[in-house]
Amino acid sequence: MQIILLALAALLFLSHLLCETLASFVRYNFAGIGRHMQGVAVSNYFGIASRGFVAAYGVLASLIVERHYPLGWQYVLALSLTLICGGLASLLLSRINVSINATVPGKKIAFQHGAGMLYFYFERFFCYRVKIAWVSSVFVGVQFAAIVVAYGLCFYFPNNRLFIISLVPVIGMLGTLVTVVFVEPKLARIVDEDNSLAHAVSQEFMRARAISFFFSAAILVFLAAVLEG
Repeated sequence: MQIILLALAALLFLSHLLCETLASFVRYNFAGIGRHMQGVAVSNYFGIASRGFVAAYGVLASLIVERHYPLGWQYVLALSLTLICGGLASLLLSRINVSINATVPGKKIAFQHGAGMLYFYFERFFCYRVKIAWVSSVFVGVQFAAIVVAYGLCFYFPNNRLFIISLVPVIGMLGTLVTVVFVEPKLARIVDEDNSLAHAVSQEFMRARAISFFFSAAILVFLAAVLEG
């Protein structure tokens, strides 16, 4: 029962990460084909689903902590793998482009969208026309990982779990601040000035988010190793 709850929690959190990543992917790539508002609408669907998944994850994680299940290391390994999978998914999406042009080279997956077609295809090479600093990259997804680290700490400090969970908004605010104030306005300005750079922006943002997820996974394992040691 304990392992099942943990597996479900990890699956819900992975779904949360995937929805957040897909929301950004759709928003930027739809802007590149001139469908800004459709991109915003579809990304909102993913955003709503993401909030549902993370809320359900919080309920299961709280249940595991409150019942004092001895799953400290199991939790760390499961959620670290989840963050790594989220990062790999983000890297995969960074190589996928969206077009309304059927003549783009390579293999394509086509979807009917309104009166036209959308073509999704894989790009072999990474475009470096847009750059996000490595320091900023670390914080781009940290707001999503803060809750994972917080619940992990609750296994080691159960008497302080309320205080630890209350710190989640503070940590998340740092990631949100970097993303909303420093990163996304710059990327939005680039897309507004030249739609053709939208995919390059999406690539770089997906790469930055992957770095943040990998960094968060490493921090989670490091903290567990220090506390266990």
